[in-house]
Amino acid sequence: MVASRARSIWRRLPGAFKISALVILLFYVGSYAVLSRRAFQRADETNAEGFYFVEPTSDVACRVHELCSIVYFPLIVVEQWLGTGRPPASSPLQGLSLNRPAGIQPRSVRKRLLAATTILRAG
Repeated sequence: MVASRARSIWRRLPGAFKISALVILLFYVGSYAVLSRRAFQRADETNAEGFYFVEPTSDVACRVHELCSIVYFPLIVVEQWLGTGRPPASSPLQGLSLNRPAGIQPRSVRKRLLAATTILRAG
């Protein structure tokens, strides 16, 4: 019933919107594929369990890595569920500063990923 309703909604959308949605989806998945494969290669070179979207050389780079981990979270979970991916590494500088911005907790992304993959594996 849900699938038929989704199909009927999709059919009523204008063609330009459909094309735009597909282009955005392809860019989202394609950019994840490029960034994650490059990150996997760097992680393999250092025998690391996790990977970094951006090398954590500064506080800004650590935040960019965390942002990428959040933006690509659905694809990371799907890839781990399929057995082809690995979790992103936590930023090494995260949690060391006493002046941490509100809402950013150490290893919060990693905890969410572990919880999501545990639920997926159990189901």
